[in-house]
Amino acid sequence: MAVRGVDLTLMPGEVVAITGSSGSGKSSLLHCLAGVLAPSAGSVSFEGRRYGSLGDEELSALRRERFVARALVHQPTVVFADEPTGALDSVNAATVLDEFLTLARDRGTAVLLVTHDEGVASHADRRYVMCDGRISLGRGVPAPAVGEPEPATRSAS
Repeated sequence: MAVRGVDLTLMPGEVVAITGSSGSGKSSLLHCLAGVLAPSAGSVSFEGRRYGSLGDEELSALRRERFVARALVHQPTVVFADEPTGALDSVNAATVLDEFLTLARDRGTAVLLVTHDEGVASHADRRYVMCDGRISLGRGVPAPAVGEPEPATRSAS
């Protein structure tokens, strides 16, 4: 699924959850933000540096030292988690979620969770919904991509 018109900023110590149906673009967005996939248009930046300006070694070092599970030993700036509790029983899922919340609250780590689990998403400071590659705050019609017209609104009679 293509990701279109997404503008997302993560703040230190913040937990952000993205929910949506399978194929909505959640994992593609997460992989672009984590530097695993390069966007075909637009750009992704971290601390003012665009990923496209980084060489392969610099991007690998950024992912290794500042993002995802391997970075936990380095006290990461950002944790990107794609369905982190999806295959776990409820006790272990609660433990993993608690660890992410502790990283955010006690260490100032920004945490981005992609999940189908509304219970997990309910712990986030901000929640977004992905639909057809677009992101919207909370539930409802996704925001239009940059340069696209606003969707028509309808009222019930």
